[in-house]
Amino acid sequence: MFPRPQNISKAYGGGRNISLGGETLSAEEKAAKDKRTRELLAAYIGGKNKTLDAKTMAECTKALKEGDELMNAGRLKQALPYYEKVMQAADFKMLLVICLYSCFIVVSLSYLLLKVSYMQTELHGLAALQWSICLDSLCRSKEAMGMYSKLKYHPNDRVSKKAKMFMFSFQAADFLKVDGVPMPRDTGYEGYFDQFGGQRNYYANPDEPEVGIREIIPYMLFLVSPIFFVAFIALRKSLMLCGTPC
Repeated sequence: MFPRPQNISKAYGGGRNISLGGETLSAEEKAAKDKRTRELLAAYIGGKNKTLDAKTMAECTKALKEGDELMNAGRLKQALPYYEKVMQAADFKMLLVICLYSCFIVVSLSYLLLKVSYMQTELHGLAALQWSICLDSLCRSKEAMGMYSKLKYHPNDRVSKKAKMFMFSFQAADFLKVDGVPMPRDTGYEGYFDQFGGQRNYYANPDEPEVGIREIIPYMLFLVSPIFFVAFIALRKSLMLCGTPC
């Protein structure tokens, strides 16, 4: 048994008496904390998370569009630099200012910061999402999964939902012990499908003589002759039936 000290708070740390409603700050302490918070906020906005100007925003939007066009065309490696350009120009950071007031954690100013930098974080989120999908399609799943894990906390709903969906697919594959799907290079069916690939346009030779109507008429008569033959037999049979007395 250890001896009980007379003042437990003083012996084992603390020594502060906090009332039931929480710690009450004086006007001077509250003003100092608010001033410190404003300084941190100004430093954050004026630092790495600068607002993009109109020119840079237009360039990022154009690069994102060009990257999407290349990705839709199946040129994944060529699309990566365009997405990386947007990701470097538009920074994505989420700041949570956490203040500890007598065992109470107060999260403040995060919504304001996200609203200030929403446009650039949206561009970064869309570019990073497409960049991750390209990497995933290029069998670079580990890099893609690392970006998905960050984007699932993105303020843009569309980006975060898709990132969570892809993260769930990775978790499902890990749960099912599926590392990948083997894709054989030679399936044996290439010769059947290669002839349908690409556009095969027929260009007439200008030196070839044009086929006239006189050459076409015999073929037309040959194709139509069975119809006339059947019609003649039907007409003859109907006349014979009408001429036969009942």
